[in-house]
Amino acid sequence: VQPSTDNAAKPQLNTCKMLGAELRLPFHRLHFCIMIWTCALGQDSAIISCIDETASYCTNGDIEQINLGDISQEMCRAQCPQQMQDAAMDGGCWIKAAIDGNCYCRSGRLGSNTAAPAPAGSCSIDGVVTTTTTTEE
Repeated sequence: VQPSTDNAAKPQLNTCKMLGAELRLPFHRLHFCIMIWTCALGQDSAIISCIDETASYCTNGDIEQINLGDISQEMCRAQCPQQMQDAAMDGGCWIKAAIDGNCYCRSGRLGSNTAAPAPAGSCSIDGVVTTTTTTEE
């Protein structure tokens, strides 16, 4: 949460930015922003972490995939856990797709088939990662 004063607005408003959202509140309502921030800290204490694997694919789950574009495998591995957490995923997988070189963060599972394996990872909250790789023929 980043409260900031907006001097151009009358009456004086504060901007409360949190988790990608922005609230504009009268100055005397700033405590509301602080209460939201406290609640958000409680939710953010759960951290998504991943273990590295190789897989042919990473399935889509209930939450829309995040395409980070053509970034390195290391950047993909480093950025997906936070991106997943920001999208309210409680786990899933990341993969540096061989077909287009893009990095995908998805709420699904890793799997293998006859396609060439690609760098990937299984992810879960608080480091409790179970490998859920499936094989298709």
